[in-house]
Amino acid sequence: MEHPADSQTVGPRSYAEVYAWISQHKNIPLSIQTGRGRCILWDEDWKIKAEWDDGSGEMVLADVHSSPQDYKMTVDPTGNISLAER
Repeated sequence: MEHPADSQTVGPRSYAEVYAWISQHKNIPLSIQTGRGRCILWDEDWKIKAEWDDGSGEMVLADVHSSPQDYKMTVDPTGNISLAER
């Protein structure tokens, strides 16, 4: 996280509008903690990529079609994360 003091918490089974910047650097990612574990997100090669702390490897959550681009993040009951363009 670029600015640890900017940390925000959204409780389970709730909804909140939270703004977060997704970095273009994997070494300073956006970190999300869910019931599944910790997931990091970053922007690379016009894709929003993610990686869980369970060693399952990198995945692409969304393609970036323009910059800047806003996304809506959803965390499902199992803790998985999905993104949709806003």
